[in-house]
Amino acid sequence: MALAAALYFWLRKPSKASIRRGLLYFCCVFLALWWTGIIPLPGTGPVGEQFAARLDQIKAAQQAGGYPWEKIGEYIKTQSQPGDGLYVWGWYPGIYIAAKQTSPTFHPSYSNMHTDAPAVVEGKVKGLVEQLAANPPKFIVDAQKDHFPYATPFFPSHPRFDLWPRLFAGSPPQLDLKPGQPDFGKPIPADMLGQVNELMLNQVEQYTKMVLTHEKRPGGAVAADLVKELAQNERKRHEAMLPLRKFVVEKL
Repeated sequence: MALAAALYFWLRKPSKASIRRGLLYFCCVFLALWWTGIIPLPGTGPVGEQFAARLDQIKAAQQAGGYPWEKIGEYIKTQSQPGDGLYVWGWYPGIYIAAKQTSPTFHPSYSNMHTDAPAVVEGKVKGLVEQLAANPPKFIVDAQKDHFPYATPFFPSHPRFDLWPRLFAGSPPQLDLKPGQPDFGKPIPADMLGQVNELMLNQVEQYTKMVLTHEKRPGGAVAADLVKELAQNERKRHEAMLPLRKFVVEKL
């Protein structure tokens, strides 16, 4: 667009003003191309450097046999037959492609669990359970991905929303709720789901309050009169997951 504007000012009616304006737009184009790393100048520009680093990550992953989601998909493909079915909790739809399987559910992926209203999450989970029960897949994958809205590099924006939460050892046990870090906890034993559920909900609510009131929160701490409501809403979203977790236990 800037290049088109430069050409317009140069070709419309040459004058000192139009030439200066055209040069200004041309400089904008030049800077944009340098920024993205398209122009091969010393250094590739901020975005170009990030792009090059990302390409290096992809090459390293391919040399190691692919990303974890690709390896999961490949494993499922070797352990299943066409039509066996697969459901992936969270947002890694590439697993379906790598596994050559489809989901029996209307929504094969879900990433907005922290922004949807609790009633919406409850309705989607109810629909998932009904559709999975009607046509159970051979595999269910917990992607364990940090979902939208994503955590900043320095500050978590919400607790984890895994299909199957993890616990740290200790008394009382603590759930692994902090996004943006390696998975340190161990999966909850299936027979402990009932007794851990209330503990999990309490910790989710406490964690959300901590995040919302933290002095280093991007945008500042949330007003006190909203904190309780928002924390309870996050608790209700996680509470809505119980039917899906019970379904997984029943199918183990």
